[in-house]
Amino acid sequence: MAMLQPASVALDGGDARLSTNGEGIAEYSRAALRATHDPSVTFEEYLYYAKIARQEEDALPDASHPMRMLAGFGKKKSDRRMSMNMPSTEPTVQLSEKEKEDGMPRTDSPPDFSVVTDQEWHQAARAARTATWGAIFYLITTDVLGPYSVPWALSQMGYGPGVTLYTVFGALAGYTGYQIWQMFLALDSTQYPMKTFGDIAFRIYGTLARHLVNVLQSLQLIFNVGVIIIANGQGLYQVNRNICYIVCCVIWTVLGMLIGQIRTLQKFGWIANLAIWLNVVVMILTMAVVTHSDPNYDAALTAFGIDKGDGIVHTTAGPPATVDFTGQIVGLMQAVYSYGGAMLYC
Repeated sequence: MAMLQPASVALDGGDARLSTNGEGIAEYSRAALRATHDPSVTFEEYLYYAKIARQEEDALPDASHPMRMLAGFGKKKSDRRMSMNMPSTEPTVQLSEKEKEDGMPRTDSPPDFSVVTDQEWHQAARAARTATWGAIFYLITTDVLGPYSVPWALSQMGYGPGVTLYTVFGALAGYTGYQIWQMFLALDSTQYPMKTFGDIAFRIYGTLARHLVNVLQSLQLIFNVGVIIIANGQGLYQVNRNICYIVCCVIWTVLGMLIGQIRTLQKFGWIANLAIWLNVVVMILTMAVVTHSDPNYDAALTAFGIDKGDGIVHTTAGPPATVDFTGQIVGLMQAVYSYGGAMLYC
């Protein structure tokens, strides 16, 4: 059987399989056909559609204050938000004069459901953002790993430099988060959604910068996951030494893979909520135990080779005399790492 060439299939009309409109083909809106990362789109166009998106959000009816919602006061108005001041997604049917006189449309003029209007596409794109502000708060807060490295960092730097650096880095992290927020509001839109830091780099510097930022962030995430698995494996091994340390790390790896099957931030927010309160409980118990109990010298000797010595807890304002410059730098890096939760902001 001879193979037909594309030119013989469609003659001068081109390949019909590549067409986006015509008989039997759904006609999509122009917004739906846009490429997410199109180098030909100008920076001004991103700003233009972002302003339109912010104006549409400002036009939505006000719901109850988040703090009142969190405390259980006030009623949710999310259903009203979707029904008021929002463009209708119902297809519009043009009635003829005869139909208007009869009071009902003719059966031989059905609505054209194959056409996806701009309003329908915008409504669907907005509906895809299902995560609430509470779920996002828990996700971002869960990603901040500061409390667990503070004791060791202070033991390397002393109370003076340690408290100062944590305060400075906390202020810088807050200002950086504000900058990311402003960039997101200025560049994100329904037509061009912004989900990663690579999208910010792409809108300003182009495709190469987007790939570079995505690769660097992927490497950071890989190292973060490795550090978390090692730390949790050490904790599990200290609780039960009958289990091999490698098996402890494998257990946390498998648990992470299972939890990673959750695909939506809306559902993942419940687990993040639980993680937040677990962190709060652990910090409260740790402070209570430190206040009324002696250090665990046996665990310190096993994990770090630190001897009990005279049994007296020594605190210093500056770096301890037993810690060299390299140890102080590592403690400083722990203070920086504590505010690594900004990766989820976009």
